[in-house]
Amino acid sequence: MRWLDLLRAWRVGTGAALLVAGLGACGGGSNGGTEPNGDVGPIAGDYALVITDGATVPVTINFDNCDDVRFRAGGMKLGEDGTWQMAIMLFDADGNEVNAQDHGRFTRADGKLLFQSDAFGDQFKGAIEAPLVHLYYDWCGEGHADVDFTFST
Repeated sequence: MRWLDLLRAWRVGTGAALLVAGLGACGGGSNGGTEPNGDVGPIAGDYALVITDGATVPVTINFDNCDDVRFRAGGMKLGEDGTWQMAIMLFDADGNEVNAQDHGRFTRADGKLLFQSDAFGDQFKGAIEAPLVHLYYDWCGEGHADVDFTFST
């Protein structure tokens, strides 16, 4: 299961202070855009995880093909240079606190986003519904989205 791979690959942090410090320390470039239609500047910034699969965080998600997870909090940073970073604080099925992270590059085409993961080598679709940013994430590693992370400014 991908969840087991994620536990091995993601770093375990020390809590909310690490999450805030990590997201705040990210710098951005100044090229102002990425393909296919250029300007990501208007959506660049820091976002907080507010909803997961339609429910307000914190929430437990019962996945069909991997262990259940209790998502507690999280954040995403979208850089003006087309980079992204995400950190999600959760409790795994055994009750262990985990700070899961992913990062990479993203592109924008009007209201649609495409996230490329440098950590796992896969892609995730997303959408902009200002002030919300959706990330349709493949949590269980089956090759399709199985969770909708919704972030807000």
